Amino acid sequence: YDDSSSTNPVDAANLFSKFSSSIYTSSLFSDALSSNIKLPQFIRPYHQNYILDDVSKSLCSLRNIKSVGPIGLQGRFLFMLRDIIAWPLFLIFRKSIDSGVFPAALKFGSITPLFKSGDPKIITNYRPITILSHLSKIFESNAFQGFVLRSSSEFQLASPFKALYCALVRLLLEYGSVLWDPSTACASASIERVRRKFLRIAAYRLNIPHPPCDYSPFLRVLNLSSLADRRHVSNLSFLSNLLSSKIDFPFLLFLINFCVPSRTTRCSIPFYIPRSSSNYYENSPIVRLIRTANNDPSFAR
Repeated sequence: YDDSSSTNPVDAANLFSKFSSSIYTSSLFSDALSSNIKLPQFIRPYHQNYILDDVSKSLCSLRNIKSVGPIGLQGRFLFMLRDIIAWPLFLIFRKSIDSGVFPAALKFGSITPLFKSGDPKIITNYRPITILSHLSKIFESNAFQGFVLRSSSEFQLASPFKALYCALVRLLLEYGSVLWDPSTACASASIERVRRKFLRIAAYRLNIPHPPCDYSPFLRVLNLSSLADRRHVSNLSFLSNLLSSKIDFPFLLFLINFCVPSRTTRCSIPFYIPRSSSNYYENSPIVRLIRTANNDPSFAR
């Protein structure tokens, strides 16, 4: 990178650091300019229901997390100390929410280079990924808890309510869904539970008549589809882009086996799925993609 090369791990890390710094763009406004801008005062949302139990539940979610953040603390280690650190963390988070200042110690993150494609010896073929600490993620989740419902309490139209849901809720539920699309009904229902909660609140706020436990009227009024249907479309779209070379990933393309019958039959499935002895392989992303395509009559027929 920049006419420099190295085989030393320290020098290579410095080259990655230099590359990551070069693609970072600073703020468009200087401090002097921003200080002269007169902005209206807004009332910060007061988390009156934010209690110690919220922090404890967030720490319990780290039970099986073995990753280490930039501060060098494993998620499972924080889970084991949850009874000791829950109260100090609650005081810090409570003070931060009341003052409107994010703790500086939680702003640190580690940059990890993620290889995209091309020559692995060229630094520009890597994408810098920021890894945040577990504590900063806990604080962020607690701070945004109920944000959509609080900020939309005065909404009378469906369009702004839907925009908040699609931008802040559904976007997180669908992130990387091609990889982690759940294979069990229980896991899929736990994700759909978030969407159903939004639909119940929307029906109450917008006065949408509906039969008990029937969410189809909400979907028609808000023009929304289920998360399972959206994941299905996303899987087919990814596979189609991979086969048409819109996604340049030769290794994944190598794993796809086309079904070429030795004689003319009525079977018209486009892909061959090898037999598997475990559910882990059967529900792996690439096998799930080609199985979804085989079961969809509109794909490559």
